[in-house]
Amino acid sequence: MAGGLRLSFFVAGVAGLASLAGLLRDGLYTGEASVAEMLRAYDPVTLAVVVPVLVLARLWATRL
Repeated sequence: MAGGLRLSFFVAGVAGLASLAGLLRDGLYTGEASVAEMLRAYDPVTLAVVVPVLVLARLWATRL
């Protein structure tokens, strides 16, 4: 159980760092401009929704 908790927090941290990098570094996403903008638009969603939901869900699951 502890391994799963650590892995969940690790994944949340990596996702958060990757999203921050995508928002803060210009030119990180290459290829078509429309695809790069779409990928860049996913970054705030990941930071605001995905990471907190993953952390809260994992904490809630450990209470059960």
